[in-house]
Amino acid sequence: METEKAKVNLEADKARLLGEKNSLVAKREELQAEIVALNITNVPIRGHQDLLLRPTQDKLKAKRPPPFDSLKENLQRFFIGTRYYQGFYQQSLPLDSDKVQDVIVNIVEDVSKWEEPLFRDFLKNDSDN
Repeated sequence: METEKAKVNLEADKARLLGEKNSLVAKREELQAEIVALNITNVPIRGHQDLLLRPTQDKLKAKRPPPFDSLKENLQRFFIGTRYYQGFYQQSLPLDSDKVQDVIVNIVEDVSKWEEPLFRDFLKNDSDN
């Protein structure tokens, strides 16, 4: 009697597992069809950032932060704005030296008294070159 009960349980488990397997196979085929459809419409599937940024980057432009006016108190605001701007255009500024040059172009007043040591140190330790 015990062995017959065990056989019934095994058959029930086998049927349940077979049903789960068939469900997973169907889901896999459904997902593969979605991937094919995405590839046909040329939508990149590499990552969420590509899906979100690419379509809008062609239409939107990040606003360049206002030029830095040499007041040390405004430096942090300038760098935050520049970081956002450079993040939006990161493909155009792949190297740190490109980013530094972008910052230098936007400094309009003479800040050489306090910024020169910073830039000398950066150029001396630049890992891009």
